Formats: sequence, C-alpha cells, structure tokens
Amino acid sequence: MIKKLQSTGKKKTAVASVVISKSSKGSYLINDREAINYFQGQDLPVALSVSPFSSSEINYKDFSILVKASGGGLVAQSYAIRHAISQVLAKMFPEKRTVIKKFGFLTRDSRIVERKKPGLRKARKKEQFSKR
Repeated sequence: MIKKLQSTGKKKTAVASVVISKSSKGSYLINDREAINYFQGQDLPVALSVSPFSSSEINYKDFSILVKASGGGLVAQSYAIRHAISQVLAKMFPEKRTVIKKFGFLTRDSRIVERKKPGLRKARKKEQFSKR
C-alpha cells in the first residue's frame, strides 16, 4: 500500500483536489474545516463524499483526508470529492478497484449546464405562442 496519494475529481463546475495519507488521527478536512462543518451539518454530502470507503469496506477514519474544493454547490462538490477519493482508493488498493468501479464512482459525470441560445428565454425554452 502507498502512503500518500493525490487526485482531482470533477462534477459540473465543481473541482476537488484530494490528498489521502495513512494516519492514526483520521482527520477529514475540506478547505481547512471539518467535513460536517463545511457541509453545514447536512448528512447527504458527507455520506456521498465517503461512500467509496463504505462501498469498498475500508474505514475512512484510518486515513487523513485533505480536500481543496471550489466551484459549484455543496452537493456538486461532494460528488467531485467522491470522484477524487475513488481514484485515490483505486490506486492505493488495486484489488478494490472492481468494487469501486461497479458502483460507478470512477466515472466522471460530464453533464454541465447547456448554454443559452439567442432568441430563446433559456437554453431550450421558447416564447409562448399566441394565435391571436
């Protein structure tokens, strides 16, 4: 097993850079704040971001996780963190790669907001048709 690895994950416009190292402390910091405080006490983003650990049956408290996240919203950032953590775990534990890949955590979700077209209200929404 490798001691310290770094990876970058993306979702929409959110980008997360993750550094994971083996540690007995088990800290999980996002932008120099504890994860639960960063996600404002919401359980869903925290659960999303550590789901690669639980799916591959690895205890995330055995690692020191340092994250720099920017762009997007909190949920998009948690998906970006999940993507980066999955890449690091696949490098650290090659035997767990198939399990992580089966859950779809290694696939980058490349869907982004479609641009607004000229003459339309939004990307696809048109003006309401008036017969008279």
